[in-house]
Parts: sequence; C-alpha cells; structure tokens
Amino acid sequence: MKFKVSRRIVREGDIVEVTWECPEAESARITIDNGYRTASAVVPPSGSKKYKLNRSKGRTRITLFANCHGTPVHRELFIIVRKSRSSKAKGDNTVYDSYTRMDKPNLKQRFKIFRERLSYAWQYLPAQKKLAYTLLLLLFLVMLLSAFIPKATYFALLALAAYLLWYIYKK
Repeated sequence: MKFKVSRRIVREGDIVEVTWECPEAESARITIDNGYRTASAVVPPSGSKKYKLNRSKGRTRITLFANCHGTPVHRELFIIVRKSRSSKAKGDNTVYDSYTRMDKPNLKQRFKIFRERLSYAWQYLPAQKKLAYTLLLLLFLVMLLSAFIPKATYFALLALAAYLLWYIYKK
C-alpha cells in the first residue's frame, strides 16, 4: 500500500496533492483532520486528489483507510500547516477536490441525536425527578389546553384528580 503527499510543510491556503495506491483494496476512504474538523471522502483504490488546506491547528492528519481482502488497513501522514503571512490566502487556478464534513449532521440526524441523548438522560434520572418532570409536562399541557378550550380543561383536571385519588387509595 503506497500513500504520499506532494509536500509535508505548507502555508494556509496551499494545495496539496495526495497520491495513493492499494490495488488489492475493495474500498478506500481518505479522512482529513485539521484539528478543528474531520472530513472524509470515498475514493477509488488507486489515484490522486488535490486538497486545499486552510484552517489548521498546526498539524493536519490525512489518513487512508482501505479494506484489503476483508482486513482493514490504514496509513497516516502528517502535514505541518503554517499561518499565512498575508490575510489573503495564496492560491492558484488549479482545480482541487472538496470533501464533505463529517461533523455537521443534517436535520434528521440532529433529531435522532437529540432523541438518543434525551432517552439516555431519562434512563438514569431518579424516580422522583421522573415523576416531577412528568407532572410538570402534564401541568404545562393543561395550561396550554385551558387557554384554548376551558371546558375540556375542567374535564381533564377532574379526570386527573380522580386518577390521583384512585392511586392514593390503592397504595
């Protein structure tokens, strides 16, 4: 498995060509970690791509992951990225490949993450807090309902009082 970059020391805004060759690989992926964000792109088993390295915490790690005969292998290269002297990053007219950010989920993924975190937090809450949160939610719903439908609210409060009396009597 061969994996190399055109330059190991660059300035912000410079373009680096990444070349790789793993002929026995079934799949390959290049990941770029600049210290702030991680980005990834699926690539063919052999080839080269040009990337523009902008913001970095001084060292950018480029990793090639490949799956050869069912065995995962990876190689890492580090590029030192120095601050640009001018505020305007230097560049040429060369076309370079963009890569997708891995750390910015879409709306559906954000909702799933929120739901999983909420479920995890609810799982480890003490019973008294669960009861308090449930009653607060119920009280909020009753207040909201009372603003729009007063008769239904009266019936809901009556039903809640009956349930609580039954619960107390049962215990």
